[in-house]
Amino acid sequence: GGAIAVVAYVILGFLIAQKAPLEWVMTCTFVLGLGLGPSASLYALSAQNALGEGQAGVASGANNLFRSVGTTLGTALLGTLLTVGLQSGQTYPAAIAIVFYACAAITLVGTALTLRMAK
Repeated sequence: GGAIAVVAYVILGFLIAQKAPLEWVMTCTFVLGLGLGPSASLYALSAQNALGEGQAGVASGANNLFRSVGTTLGTALLGTLLTVGLQSGQTYPAAIAIVFYACAAITLVGTALTLRMAK
């Protein structure tokens, strides 16, 4: 799922920067959902399996906490990136494309770290 999301983020960034037709962007957004949707539950399951049966509640709680903190920090970071891009004179599509590329990088790192977790 993570690999699909990374590819979809990169393609979305390119499509938006090139002002592609809305149908293409919508199709790529659908593919992004196919990558991100199943990943959320699999990340939680991976964390629970890494800690074992007796620690499943701890893993679930930690997963929810870090997901919330990550969402907050990610929104702030990506919003700042967009604002800096717009203030530097970039067009809106170009600034949004940079945000999608940053999402791809973050998702790639997250997927790589998940694959390194104990099985």
